Amino acid sequence: LDNATVRPFAMDSRGCFTLRKIQIGDNSCVCAKSVIAGGATLPEGTCVGPLSSSHELCDARPENRAHCRPLRALPPLWLKVLCGWPILLLQRALTLSPVLLLMVHMATTDWYVDSFASVQDGVEYIATPERMGYLFGFIIMHRTVCPCLALAYAIVVKRCIIGVFKPTSQDEPNVSSWQLFRPWLLGRLIPDAHLCGVTKLLGRHYDAISALYRLLGVKVGKYVYWPGS
Repeated sequence: LDNATVRPFAMDSRGCFTLRKIQIGDNSCVCAKSVIAGGATLPEGTCVGPLSSSHELCDARPENRAHCRPLRALPPLWLKVLCGWPILLLQRALTLSPVLLLMVHMATTDWYVDSFASVQDGVEYIATPERMGYLFGFIIMHRTVCPCLALAYAIVVKRCIIGVFKPTSQDEPNVSSWQLFRPWLLGRLIPDAHLCGVTKLLGRHYDAISALYRLLGVKVGKYVYWPGS
C-alpha cells in the first residue's frame, strides 16, 4: 500500500452505516492516492494504479507496479552513508542554526545562569521575564525561519547535485546506483507535501508556491491553484 486509503465502512441501500470485508490477494499493490472501498475483493496479483479505486479494477495492469513507491529499489547503503547522510545532516544543522545562534546569544546575557544552588533558584530562573522573550523567539524561529532554510538548502542540492529528472525507456530503465540515489535523496530533503513546511506559511493557493516548484525543476504554468493536492 502506497499512501492509499482502505475504507471498510460504507452505506447500504437503506442509508445504514455498514462495515464490509475487504480482501486483498497476495502479490497485490495499491498505488498512491487510490481508494479501496468496503466489500472490495482484489484478486491475486492485482496492481491498482495511482489515483484509482477498487471500482476501477478493469484498469488494473501489471505495469502499475512500477508506480508503487514501497516496491522501488533503494540505493546501496554505502552511497547513502557516504553521500546521503552527510547532506541530510548538513541540512539539519543549517535548519537549526537560527535557534542555536539565539541560544548562544541568550547565554551571553547578564541574567543567564549556568548552575543553580537550589531548586528554587532554578524555578526563579525559568520564570525570568527576559527568558520568556527568548522562548517565544525560539518558537517563532522554528516555525518561520527554519522551514525556509530547509527548503532553500533542498533547492540548492536539487539544482547542483541531484540535477534534472529525465524520463527513461520502460524497456531499458536506468537502475544504476546514482539514479536510485537521486529520488531517495530528494524525498528526504523534502519529506512532506508542504515543501518543508513553507506552504503552511504562504498558503497553497498563492502563486509563490508555483515559483517554488519551478525552482525545484517542476514545469508549472500560470494561475495554478494548489488546494492540498
